[in-house]
Amino acid sequence: MVTLLFLGPARSVAGVGSLEIPATTVDQAIGFAISQYGSEMEAMVKSSRIWLNGDEASPHDVVTESDELAIVPPSSGG
Repeated sequence: MVTLLFLGPARSVAGVGSLEIPATTVDQAIGFAISQYGSEMEAMVKSSRIWLNGDEASPHDVVTESDELAIVPPSSGG
């Protein structure tokens, strides 16, 4: 199980800060989040960066049970 972190507005959409999910790739994990939380999460993902263990991820990156995957929406402020 990979840990999927929902940061900022993504946390509001999911209603939780993190979730343990079965996935073997970044794309699978993000697809799981979209299937669980619907079109609002899909829109959130499209405007967000996805990070794997603190580094920018690509959809085909492999994930393992010790990995943290984060949905990082754009931030605003000064």
